Amino acid sequence: MKTFLSSLCIFFSSVAVCESGLQQFVTGSRFENICSQTVLSKSGKSTNSHRINRPAFAISKKYFYAALEEYHEGSLYSSVYRAVKAGRGGLKKIFMSRQKIRDVLYLNREVWALQNHRILIMSDDGSNPREIPLGNTAEKRYQHGYDMAVVGPYVVVSYGQAGLILINKSEMTVEKAIDLGLRRRRGHLSLATSLAALNETTVIVGVDNATMAKRGRRPFNGLIEVDILAMTSRRYPYNVEISGMLSKNSKMQVKDRFLWINNWGNIQFLDLDAMRAGNEAKIGWIPTTYNQNGKKWSAQPSGEFLLVGGDMFVCAKRSMLQTTKRSTPKGMVYRIPEIASKATSVETAIYWRFDIQDSAHP
Repeated sequence: MKTFLSSLCIFFSSVAVCESGLQQFVTGSRFENICSQTVLSKSGKSTNSHRINRPAFAISKKYFYAALEEYHEGSLYSSVYRAVKAGRGGLKKIFMSRQKIRDVLYLNREVWALQNHRILIMSDDGSNPREIPLGNTAEKRYQHGYDMAVVGPYVVVSYGQAGLILINKSEMTVEKAIDLGLRRRRGHLSLATSLAALNETTVIVGVDNATMAKRGRRPFNGLIEVDILAMTSRRYPYNVEISGMLSKNSKMQVKDRFLWINNWGNIQFLDLDAMRAGNEAKIGWIPTTYNQNGKKWSAQPSGEFLLVGGDMFVCAKRSMLQTTKRSTPKGMVYRIPEIASKATSVETAIYWRFDIQDSAHP
């Protein structure tokens, strides 16, 4: 979640959701165009060669921002697009970089774009970019930026095995780091990846284990609740038998007492009160397979998701199931209505969905 504000905006997880105009945007063609880029194919490659996009979103009162990867002249870039939420105009590219953009947020009338070892801060039209260095670039594999959240006076960055980096959002400087104890003896370690702000002092951190132990306890995988002001934390391991494992590609958002997770293509949820009472993360699942025109399809959610008017909207990779023919996956918008009811009655869930037809590049 990005932040908490007044009643004008509801801020979920990594995305600041201002409801005005957003419903129109996510049900319109421009969001379809964004999600159509979920599956990237490089020119000249076979139909089996594709790359999965994991878009990130940020929302201001007027604009919708999307960061996604794309091929340009044969090379892979990350771009930031902007669109007026309630208008009819198209998507405008405001920034492009050879370095991957892992998350975006909108703060103080500026766009913050997280890359591996820096945050780029630019005007809302992409001009005047400047950077905040985040740390040592030598530890590339296990130590880089994954996600951002605004918690009180800080922009919190999840930074792999190093834990959390806290940036003073007013001074725009790194103020301190929080070591979550993710490196164990004998070299085993875990990674702080996804973030969801709970309130003005507390953030939920998603943790993936980067290594596996052949004997003994495996490195931690699950959730850590961190009070960034008191510098205290509490761990909730994923129950492997019930919940599986949490992926480094997960994205999370909080709504009411539930934590919603896109866990590398699986929509999961958990009751935060029950998590604290049981000292572990027992999650529920919402299936994303469906039947259409007599065929069974899989929708694999990818990247950030939006909670709008009680519904979930997410970009997804669509592919056909139970077929012997080669099928090319495509990007689509996947919509799950009334998600709060799914948390108590998953087996009776009815899913709304609509496919993306071949569309022009945004």
